[in-house]
Amino acid sequence: MTAANPVSMNQEVAGKELARRVLLIGKYSELGKALEQGLESRNCKFQYAAGSADTLRQLRRTAYDVVITDPSNSVDEDLALLSEIRAIRPGVRVILLTHHSTPEEIIAALKARVFLVKSAPFDPEEIAEFASQAGTAADSPLGIEVISAHRDWVSLRVNCQMLTAERLVEFSILSEADMHRA
Repeated sequence: MTAANPVSMNQEVAGKELARRVLLIGKYSELGKALEQGLESRNCKFQYAAGSADTLRQLRRTAYDVVITDPSNSVDEDLALLSEIRAIRPGVRVILLTHHSTPEEIIAALKARVFLVKSAPFDPEEIAEFASQAGTAADSPLGIEVISAHRDWVSLRVNCQMLTAERLVEFSILSEADMHRA
């Protein structure tokens, strides 16, 4: 069972919504600039991490609700980093950005309870919206459980929350598009 993220536990104080904290991994880019605008408009505070080591250092210092990975990294690199992230902050949600993924990588991401995988071309507004929702979702990492999986089919246990359904649709769209590229 995944521990709750302490930052997400108290999202409202006296009727006022607290800002969600998002850590963006990677260099400042056009995508980063667009994500900043989308995050700011959704009451999300964000910080950049220069790479994997800096990400781990920042997570040791500060609790974040969401980590958004660098799209220049491979899915395998991001999943290895996720293991280290979860050792420091078990409840943090991770949005994995990638330029290309295989069905096997999507299955591995589902098994690792990645909040969302997004493939290029990226829609910064959509990513910012998912980051905002991830920061407030109480049990989102537990919403999708892989029962059994192979390249061509997956058996899942899914909760009945709308956000979980939206995430699942994103995973299935991504894996379908990548199967056609493979």
